[in-house]
Amino acid sequence: MIRAAPCDVPALVEPNHPMSAPGASIEAIQYHYDLGDAFYRLWLDPTLTYTCALWDDPAEPLERAQRRKIRHYLDATRGAPLRRVLDVGCGWGSLLRVAVEEYGAERAVGVTVSRNQHAFVNAIGDPRVEARLEPWQDHRADAPYDAAFSICAIEHFARPGLSRAERVAIYRGFFKHVHGMTRPGAAFGLQSICWGARRPDERVAEGLFFMATEIFPESEWPRFAELAHAAEGLFEITAVRNDRMDYVTTLARWHEALTANRDAAERASDAATVARYLRFLSFAQVIFREDYTGLLRISMRRAG
Repeated sequence: MIRAAPCDVPALVEPNHPMSAPGASIEAIQYHYDLGDAFYRLWLDPTLTYTCALWDDPAEPLERAQRRKIRHYLDATRGAPLRRVLDVGCGWGSLLRVAVEEYGAERAVGVTVSRNQHAFVNAIGDPRVEARLEPWQDHRADAPYDAAFSICAIEHFARPGLSRAERVAIYRGFFKHVHGMTRPGAAFGLQSICWGARRPDERVAEGLFFMATEIFPESEWPRFAELAHAAEGLFEITAVRNDRMDYVTTLARWHEALTANRDAAERASDAATVARYLRFLSFAQVIFREDYTGLLRISMRRAG
């Protein structure tokens, strides 16, 4: 059975919260993302973007590729007003900052259940940027958003073991919630790891179990067909990319940086954590390179 790794961080929602069971628990998410900003600073790029970058040249700086990824989603809003922006699973706020600094957004709101990320974003000091510490199900818009984004958060919305119908229902609930908070025609950018074309053999299955128990507990990757089915009638899919090789390059850069800063990373966390992440960053390159998993970049437009 896939389990959450032990942690002692109190939950943000009660165990009987109506949407707490289908996806990863708050404790499981905080177990991963609240290891400490100092630890992540040692191997992420300066924007602290912890999702797959968008590469033109594998030799270019990681920060440039990460900013290209952010602009890829924000560019989908060109030609339309961009006053209010929502980012579900906002991380350390890199998309929020680019939205206000480069695209003229007047209000950029991020939703996260990571205490560290929430504190980091709100310490930026820009009155146009705000992070809210709450599950996405609890977020309510003060006014309709002009664009919404969710970059590699939906992987935590469904737990392993659910049926396809149950997963689709969860994703549709998310899309309905975003639909209800956005204006007609609003852009919606979604990025997600997904299952690939190949079925895992014994070697890969062992690594996947390690990731499911020690890195991303209680989380499950969707399939593109499930997301497309869930979005039907709510969002028009305008573009889809599978950039799995971009994730190979991103993971390789992270692994290289963590290896180079191993001593400092062990001081910021501990030796066991660093060893665990080095194993994860190495194995994950294999499953993306060999098409066991993919990386979806989906551009959508709100219907209605």
